[in-house]
Amino acid sequence: MGNYLLYCEDLAGIVALNLLLQEKHKIIGIIDCSGRLIELALQKGSTIYRNIQLLPAEALEEVDSIMIGVDTEPLATELKKELTARFPQKKICTLLDPEYLPTFLALRQTSLQQLITDEPQVMPIKYGNDDVLVFVDNKAEAKRARKVLEKEVIAFMHSLIKPSMVIYDVGANIGTHSLILGRQQPNCQIHAFEPETLNYWKLLRNIGLNKLTNIKPHLIAAGAKREIRFLSLQGQISGLGQHSLQKTVSNLTTPVEVWDLDSYVKKKKAPSPNLAKIDVEGFELQVLKGMSNLLKTKKPQLIIEVHEALMDKVKLETFLKKRNYKFKEIAHQKKRSFIYAYAGEAKIPKGKAPAKGAKKQQKA
Repeated sequence: MGNYLLYCEDLAGIVALNLLLQEKHKIIGIIDCSGRLIELALQKGSTIYRNIQLLPAEALEEVDSIMIGVDTEPLATELKKELTARFPQKKICTLLDPEYLPTFLALRQTSLQQLITDEPQVMPIKYGNDDVLVFVDNKAEAKRARKVLEKEVIAFMHSLIKPSMVIYDVGANIGTHSLILGRQQPNCQIHAFEPETLNYWKLLRNIGLNKLTNIKPHLIAAGAKREIRFLSLQGQISGLGQHSLQKTVSNLTTPVEVWDLDSYVKKKKAPSPNLAKIDVEGFELQVLKGMSNLLKTKKPQLIIEVHEALMDKVKLETFLKKRNYKFKEIAHQKKRSFIYAYAGEAKIPKGKAPAKGAKKQQKA
């Protein structure tokens, strides 16, 4: 057990605080650059400082270790170098160090549920006769709230849904699609998969805001196998939709748990999907590879977003054909399209022609 100073900013600090408390370390103080930990930390009896210069000399003398509660690279490494140079006699560690990474990932989901902050602006998403509400605190989220780009895709999904279906939303972001489906299909179970911390936190809040009990969030990425990978981040605000496991989109990364859905369903005893919407910025084929057994035995219907610049569409189609899936393009927008894939005798709903701009059905 050590005497720790927690140096943190934003949501990762919540996890770092719980990690240190779980391991029964003494927390001398918390340097909270973001201000997000104040209420939670006070509940835990910890002392908050807005910067390290405000830490009393006697408290700093008592500290033998400094934990950096940051979950993105290269920021974590840069802070570690800076603090090591400044305090050479103290142990400097980060959440991303091998010693702490497994515990960090294990605690992250439950820790985010503890976060209490002032409520940001609430905006409605209008779809059909039902509205859903989302929290927004930046322009990216406001844009998503004002304009659901895939309305025709959601309409097509509604035409496929039957009572008591299990629906997977893989790449849920802040939950706009899950919320709409959850509101309009109250008898269905919706499982929303989102690996990025800020988006997942906002997903949790949006589910609660709308009082929807038929949506279950999962803080994981879906892929071809179970592993830890680093997610390349488009930025550090919630609502951004171009984080990627497939390509580098910036110099910011954060570790995420990746599960193949075959294993996830088996080990977590999750219900198998009847319908899955997959939108993961070019990682779609890896998701499908990780659910090969589900495709063979359960034959879920699929709505797949295809980013032409991020993936080989021919490989995707070949993969589906080998598993006796037929497919049809249902929408096309600039450099991305949406395809509906189905196995066996599943049929395209009558009257549901491709959206304007969509290409003709491809032969499978």
